[in-house]
Amino acid sequence: ASLKLTQRKIDSASPSKLSDGGGLFLDKRKYDKGYWKFAYTHANRRYEMTLGHWPYTSLNSARATHSHYKNIIASGQNPRVVIEEEIKRNNSNSITLTELFYEAFDNLKGELKNNGTAGKWKSPIEKHVLPELGDIPIKDITQRLLVNHLKQIWLEKFPTGEKIVDRLNRIFKYAQAAEYDFDYNLIQKTKNLLPAVVHTVKHLEAMRWQDVPEFYSQLCRHDNKNTRINKSWLSCRLSILTAVRSEGVRGALFEEFAQNDQFGTLWTIPKERMKAKLSKAKDFVTPLSAEAERVVQLAKDQRATGTDLLFPGDPKRGKFNYEPISSTAVLNLVRPRGCTIHGFRTSFKTFCQDIGTAADDVSELFLDHSLNNKVRSA
Repeated sequence: ASLKLTQRKIDSASPSKLSDGGGLFLDKRKYDKGYWKFAYTHANRRYEMTLGHWPYTSLNSARATHSHYKNIIASGQNPRVVIEEEIKRNNSNSITLTELFYEAFDNLKGELKNNGTAGKWKSPIEKHVLPELGDIPIKDITQRLLVNHLKQIWLEKFPTGEKIVDRLNRIFKYAQAAEYDFDYNLIQKTKNLLPAVVHTVKHLEAMRWQDVPEFYSQLCRHDNKNTRINKSWLSCRLSILTAVRSEGVRGALFEEFAQNDQFGTLWTIPKERMKAKLSKAKDFVTPLSAEAERVVQLAKDQRATGTDLLFPGDPKRGKFNYEPISSTAVLNLVRPRGCTIHGFRTSFKTFCQDIGTAADDVSELFLDHSLNNKVRSA
């Protein structure tokens, strides 16, 4: 269709609809303002799209947009659908770091223990990154911005810094797979700019195995009294007797203990509470000594109503759902002696080495340590 409008005609026209041909028209609602619009038919349906606000959108600009939309129609597509998809794409490409983090976490939490509800995977990012960088679109994040933000914690708390970079690497790999707009080499560049750190691994302190019996006897001093035994004491005792990691002990359920004709009581700890990636973790079965069986019975004798936990924490006021006893409650028992609950695993290992009552392979398997040689492991 031939073009009908001129700038002079537009300026002098009274409020009305002015057609330029081919479905393009100016809805001039007042003398000084209006909207460019495009009316068209696609798949036997009538559509009308706004192309811009007049006079800020000129006649030539409106014609250029109109021509672009006509080409889209000629290709068999609906301009409105094409534009909506472009807007959606642009919005997704401007996703913020916070939005990306939680979107990526929802995607990968299935491989984390209990779907990541413990919060350990999220906490380094939520505590150290999102408060300052969370509102920035990922396409605007540079390696220098990350380095400037992470450098101090990288130098002062290297293990935490490593976790942060690892988590960022995971979420940006997700962003790349989702085709979000950002620098795909961002994390590698960040690693290259972070300073080299000589980090000395500080092992958790352990109690000398020679001192464990005396400490254990202190935890047993209420056994023969007509009083409730502190749940943290019982939890600590089971940790000493089985060398199972703290998380595995604190979350123990009565249903996990079963009698076996050959080995007595066996405790099956589900893989969700074992230390390994969920995809590689396995249920861990360990036999109980007579004293460990007695600890389980003591816990059963004072079992809380409404929970299968051996060592439940106190429910919050007004609520009756129980959580496992906190790690802090158990740790406070050994902290005055300068050691940790996890350290009892080392106490057990050094006892086995010093006394020589168990082969190294056996003690390693008892601690759920994987053996490098698959044949030996089998």
